Amino acid sequence: MTAKVLNTLSIALTNSNKRYFKDIVEEMIEFQNDIQEDDGYNIFHMLAKGTINESGLIDFIWILSPVLQVRFSESFIKDLLRARAKRESNLTPLQLAITRCKSKIAEVFIKLGADPLQIDKNGKNALHLAASYGTLALFCFLVQDLSLSINPLDDFNNTPLHLSIRERHEDMSLIILAQTIELDLQNSNGETPLHIAVMTGNYRIVRHLLYKGAKIDIENFSNQRPIEICNTRDIKSLLRSKPPAKSYKYLVLVIIALCVQSGSLACIEQQKYQSDFKYSATSSGIFIISLSFFIYLSCKNPGYEYGSDMLLRELYEKYNAEFVCPYCSLKKHKGTHHCITCHKCIKNFDHHCKWINNCVGLQNSRIFISMLIWMLFQSLAGIFVGSWLLCKSWSLNSIHYFEVIFLTISILIFIVISPVAISTVKNAYKKKKLYKSDDIKPQAKAINFDISSDTESMLLYQKSECSDIGGLSRKSSAV
Repeated sequence: MTAKVLNTLSIALTNSNKRYFKDIVEEMIEFQNDIQEDDGYNIFHMLAKGTINESGLIDFIWILSPVLQVRFSESFIKDLLRARAKRESNLTPLQLAITRCKSKIAEVFIKLGADPLQIDKNGKNALHLAASYGTLALFCFLVQDLSLSINPLDDFNNTPLHLSIRERHEDMSLIILAQTIELDLQNSNGETPLHIAVMTGNYRIVRHLLYKGAKIDIENFSNQRPIEICNTRDIKSLLRSKPPAKSYKYLVLVIIALCVQSGSLACIEQQKYQSDFKYSATSSGIFIISLSFFIYLSCKNPGYEYGSDMLLRELYEKYNAEFVCPYCSLKKHKGTHHCITCHKCIKNFDHHCKWINNCVGLQNSRIFISMLIWMLFQSLAGIFVGSWLLCKSWSLNSIHYFEVIFLTISILIFIVISPVAISTVKNAYKKKKLYKSDDIKPQAKAINFDISSDTESMLLYQKSECSDIGGLSRKSSAV
């Protein structure tokens, strides 16, 4: 009778026939053994494997569970949800749902009594499995709604962070990195998450680990540090470099350089043209304008993206992962990226400029480009004037140190500013060309189009949360 009832229910489920399914549940289920087999396989395993969409499966669960609760008991439902099926690698219905990337089904099972801390044959609980299979919304539900520890260990001492990095689920790794401070836990091979990120060649995760403070000198049980097992040149240079931190030291250096440049020109004027103040007045004006640019850009809001009232789990349920920031728990729009130096999301993010100790984004990019043009003009003028003064003094055999200092500072400013200006203008041109190539309907152009509104590419339509076949994570923008 057991096999007959389960087979009949399976046919109704496959055909998505809810009325037939309800009739079978109400009329044919008389005993507990009618919906479970000797090897532990039961009706909830069958639902976890269902091939129809998740919302349809949830409807079937809500048809089934009230009947079982009334006819048997809540504890019987919990027993079914915690039963291991030998034919399904000894997985419970909850674990099977996670391996099939059905996060909503898994949430329903937990609400009905499934134990998220129940482990499989490898010591992995629901958090480990969610990290391994990349079910983002479910992981957020387990950590934020159920307050589970984010760093449980399996039988091989792997944390969810180890597993997500090994399976190349970048978005999952970023969620964990945003919520944990334990970055150097070692598994049974002595490998830290940084070791695994280096071995898989994941530059983005290595970068985030280093910015979060992961140690680079920890050895695995083969006495190897991350840099010693690295085969990628870019990652090696990243491991050797020091992660930049938010600091005003470069801005102070710029102010000092401008002061020295302006002061040296004033001293030249006092030595050679004691009655003419045209050089000192000009240098003072240039200094004030240049200093105003740097101070304004340092204090200016570059275009911060502010958070929403939605929980992180709700964001991952509604939007594609590339449009969600796990650090700021907000929805990102096109062109918005998270600056891991400022720890904020910036609209139309270009780069973080250490010379102004601020990001360049939507609200300050134009004034930043204006500052670069001004500084290029100022430095080139300084080089021209300094060279002319130095040549004139050379011909008179009366070279002064202030002339050398003024010319040197002008050359240094030009050397620093010119590559920044070239890269910024190039990025601005690429973005402008990209936006022009976007297909925007004429009627959308005619109205006042709100760039903060949701676009079709941002929304997640009943897609599987699992990554693509082969363990590759979904396409993500650089954070």
